Amino acid sequence: MSGSNRSAPKRLLLEGLVVVASILLAFALDAWWDDIAIQRDLRKDIEFVVLEIEANRDRILFHIDLMERMTVAGDSLFAAMESVPEDSLISVPDTIIWLMNNYPTLNPSLGAVEALITSGRLALIEDPALRTALAGLRDRITDAVEEQDKALTLYYDHVLPIVASESRWPQADRTEDYNREFWTLDRVPGRQLPSLGSIAVPVRRDWKRFQSERMGQYRISVGEMQLLLAQLDTLRSMIERQNRRDTGRSAL
Repeated sequence: MSGSNRSAPKRLLLEGLVVVASILLAFALDAWWDDIAIQRDLRKDIEFVVLEIEANRDRILFHIDLMERMTVAGDSLFAAMESVPEDSLISVPDTIIWLMNNYPTLNPSLGAVEALITSGRLALIEDPALRTALAGLRDRITDAVEEQDKALTLYYDHVLPIVASESRWPQADRTEDYNREFWTLDRVPGRQLPSLGSIAVPVRRDWKRFQSERMGQYRISVGEMQLLLAQLDTLRSMIERQNRRDTGRSAL
């Protein structure tokens, strides 16, 4: 057998190895590129989550401020009602009545968190505590707004019917201006409501009883939302630590 014939199998083997190596390299490059794309999408998801956390913090701060103002207004009004007979009229600032007939309901945005979960990229986050915190965020918010929901039900079931049945109660349009002022402009905690003056309201013990119960629920809700704020701050810190770790690895 000639030398060329003996070298043919080696050449074929070498060519086969080159082909196999090329295929494996192509697969590796594809996997590497896919991993880069997935990590890029994950980083973008996390960026949207951080923006969503900030927006929700602003909403929560606004609701805490509003509910605290409502409870202060309630304390003032209830004290005034205690000193006069049932069914008499007392003069109070119209802003107090608007606050007492308000019914804040927190509607947070969770689109970015839910998009991260449904995409399957939540599982790519290395920190198990961060994964758990993101997955459970909706339940935490639901717990925080539970007392608000109870207060809303109480308002529609008991407070509003009393107001509707009381002919001496101030007309609804006297407080509608505050509603528009408060909810359509920037929701900034501490913003002062313009007053149109004082109005006379009837002293109704049943109205006071239900409103007192509502204010108690709002006080509980304030505490729950303050805890939620702390949880959001912790979540944001966890994300920042994760980002620093990722940045450190990419720099190596």
